[in-house]
Amino acid sequence: PAFNEDASSVDMFDLIKEMNAAADFDSGVFADLWSESLLSSIKANDLLTEALENVQLSSSFGSDSYGKSMEMISKLIATRDIRGVDRDIFYFSVSGWDAHKKLSWNEGTNLPLLDGAIAAFSNEMKSMGIWDGIT
Repeated sequence: PAFNEDASSVDMFDLIKEMNAAADFDSGVFADLWSESLLSSIKANDLLTEALENVQLSSSFGSDSYGKSMEMISKLIATRDIRGVDRDIFYFSVSGWDAHKKLSWNEGTNLPLLDGAIAAFSNEMKSMGIWDGIT
């Protein structure tokens, strides 16, 4: 999704830009820096959103939280050239592992989901030709 898809104005970015260009002599360096950072962040968000929307993955990820997380990590890795990075660090967190009584149920439910997500991620990285660089 683009920045503020439900904006009250179709030219919301232009309004934000106009409002943040209103700095004058008394505004100070911090007001200018804040405005520049805000506009730069919105533009970067738009570029990343577009890049992620255009990524075509070859692997099928599950619809569970493990699969969705590994799919997004794969998409981010696929956009590394567009983002201008040669190294990333990712992590994801899911709940449901702190089982005090139903350990066999927990393992029977969570481990297959985690296994499927890691397998899809591995296949995707191999298809991108970068599996050997993933640690």
